[in-house]
Amino acid sequence: MKQTKTIESYRCDFCGKECEHTEYVLPTISQNVVKEGNIATFYNDIEPVQCDLCEACQKKVHFGIQLSRMAILNDDGELELNKDLY
Repeated sequence: MKQTKTIESYRCDFCGKECEHTEYVLPTISQNVVKEGNIATFYNDIEPVQCDLCEACQKKVHFGIQLSRMAILNDDGELELNKDLY
């Protein structure tokens, strides 16, 4: 009887390198469309998505989060420095 060996490997969801299964959960914006007759309404929803990240991409995500704390979106959707931090 022939035995088969199953190798389970994971790939980084950002760069594609082989990595460990990390189970990080990151917010992702998904666009939903609701159609009523001839009118379509677009909604942006933030959904949690499980990601496997290699060590290099984990660092990139960390630095991105740190940078995002320094900026805020104004009413026009433009980035401004968070003046509460300075």
